Amino acid sequence: MAQPVVLIIFSCQSGDTEKVALAAAVGAIQGRALIRLRRLPDPEGSSLTDTLTRMRKEYVPPTEKDIAGADVVILASSENSNASSVPWSSFLPLVRGLHQDGKLTGKICTSIGGIAPMMTDMDFSPAEIMMTDPVALGRSLADKVRAARSA
Repeated sequence: MAQPVVLIIFSCQSGDTEKVALAAAVGAIQGRALIRLRRLPDPEGSSLTDTLTRMRKEYVPPTEKDIAGADVVILASSENSNASSVPWSSFLPLVRGLHQDGKLTGKICTSIGGIAPMMTDMDFSPAEIMMTDPVALGRSLADKVRAARSA
């Protein structure tokens, strides 16, 4: 049986949301899933910090192919983000198009942070557990896919 693929897409400049995304990835690995970590590109004029320079080197932006190949999609944002926040405002039209085309059907989709309320219309469920234990969330979502495949 193929391993579940958990895609974690996040937006971060300080490293705080990255920590949550990495914790969810650790949980997914504990659930014997393959992980894909993708970071949204920075807004124009972002001040360059050591953390931002490092993340620019370590992560690539998400693509439609990443989403299509995932069993689980987790969108992670800071609490002060919303659908009109850059870079989410550039990325969310892609997700909305995939939802309208039925390409999210059968995927477990969840979102955390400030964008979570805007994602429920696309069958993304808010992941309150992520805020208290992102490792448990990643593991439980990987286990859920594995159980569904063996049923």
